Amino acid sequence: MAMRKSKDGRGRTSVRSRGGPGCLSVIFLILFVLAAAASTVAIFFKIRRIEVVGNQRYTFDQICSSAEIEVGDNLIFLNKFEKISNIFSRLPYVDEVKMSRRLPDTLLIEVKECVAVAAFDDGDGHWLISEDGKVLERVRLLPKEHLIRIEGAGLKSPQPGKKAGIGGDEEDGEMKFSAMVEALRAIMDSTIAEDVDMLDIGKVYNVEFHYLGRFKVRLGMPEHLDYKIDCLKEIVNGYLGPGDKGTIDLSELMDGKPARFIPENQ
Repeated sequence: MAMRKSKDGRGRTSVRSRGGPGCLSVIFLILFVLAAAASTVAIFFKIRRIEVVGNQRYTFDQICSSAEIEVGDNLIFLNKFEKISNIFSRLPYVDEVKMSRRLPDTLLIEVKECVAVAAFDDGDGHWLISEDGKVLERVRLLPKEHLIRIEGAGLKSPQPGKKAGIGGDEEDGEMKFSAMVEALRAIMDSTIAEDVDMLDIGKVYNVEFHYLGRFKVRLGMPEHLDYKIDCLKEIVNGYLGPGDKGTIDLSELMDGKPARFIPENQ
């Protein structure tokens, strides 16, 4: 701001400001430029094309309508976090979502879907869950795909798209949930998933599952499960015959004790 000093007749210095109206003009000019830029963005950066990749269970239209996105929306001002949250809340089989802009007019939506690997029986139907313990949906009849029955605990207030709450007090429920997820992940990562038909999480210190329709497998604590399952496969393939039935106890492997096979009739 320009300033000029002058002396009046009595020797006092007076200060007179110059450029006050000029400052206002600069501010108005800046606001005008910003408004023009915003108007340009609103007019020219509209979504002309939407691409969805990675989807199998859900259609293009289901994903776009769940996100509340359509052609003509503004690409720059799009709230990606809100749209992604919409998808998660409405499409429980969606596990991951990524949105990216491809200027000037394309929105790319990348999704990763999960699948049901296990089920809880609620007496009149079944709740399907993912490998990570997410509730997916309730069905009256189980689908044809192989699913592992979860026994020893029930669900508490299940909601599709939410973490499975296990019945009982909070601490016990969390322990059983962790045991279930650890066991499911280990089973799904191995080559035995199709041969496991039941997982019992009733006792978190002694998780069990049924294998090949002939064996009850005792895992003990849900830890070092990859190693225990490798030992299981070695025992079944190397030491037991096709007619053997019974219990394979792996619960004490980590204590340095050997696995045990207990025939069915003992």
